[in-house]
Amino acid sequence: MKTKSIYKKLLFAVAIFAFSQKANSQDIADAYAAFTEVNNTSTYNGVFHVELTDSVFSELEISLGSSQTATNDIVSYTYSYDITSGLPSNWSYQREGTKLTLEIGQYADHNIYFGSARVKGTNGQWSTNYNFICN
Repeated sequence: MKTKSIYKKLLFAVAIFAFSQKANSQDIADAYAAFTEVNNTSTYNGVFHVELTDSVFSELEISLGSSQTATNDIVSYTYSYDITSGLPSNWSYQREGTKLTLEIGQYADHNIYFGSARVKGTNGQWSTNYNFICN
């Protein structure tokens, strides 16, 4: 009888701990990059779009590469939560609720892009990478 009660309490404690860890984690619901040509110059403005499952986080890490093995040779940057100043030239950060729009500068055309994003929650833990391919 006593052993059964101890197991129930232990199971309850583990369930509460697991729920609290999930409740403190943020994830990425969607992410992609879009490029628009600048006046027929073969130079493209890049915009990184990210949708989060929660609007509060401490950092957002993005990367964009030209191949599966070079996944950050175009862009590799870590944003801090709602910091809009001090960004690289021609970059911007805009957040509306859980949607982030990140202007990431100008680049030469690539036929295909390999992107990745992950978010660091306020609990200090990084989410798993959200990977995508776009062209």
